[in-house]
Amino acid sequence: MKITQATDYAFRLVLFLAENQGETIEAKYIAESENIPGRFLHKIGRLLQKAGIIKSYRGKNGGYMLAGRPGDVALKDIIVAIEGDIFVNKCQYDPDACNRNATENCVIHRALNSICGVLAEELDKYDYQRLIEESNN
Repeated sequence: MKITQATDYAFRLVLFLAENQGETIEAKYIAESENIPGRFLHKIGRLLQKAGIIKSYRGKNGGYMLAGRPGDVALKDIIVAIEGDIFVNKCQYDPDACNRNATENCVIHRALNSICGVLAEELDKYDYQRLIEESNN
């Protein structure tokens, strides 16, 4: 699994909003502060809004705001919102991709599922409240 640039930007966007919890921040200000291209910011903003992670406000005082508390959003949530579910091999989400038609009894398939489960659990441990606290230490 490789984290895309979109996910990296999303991590930074959510951290910025978590650090400014309760405030609506103008998209242009976020883009400049976090060095995220404006058009890309709006694209990932829509995905994060659809996932319920952030809120978007239009108009003169518009911008973005974290939808909940920083402790309720983890790195895993951001990856899933931007990339989709966490998999390292196509056969994990598309059994027809296995040219052996063996996903049901494949030891490699089971091992990769186990690894993805551990990865998902670890990513879920790092919520934005924890990240804020660790950055202040």
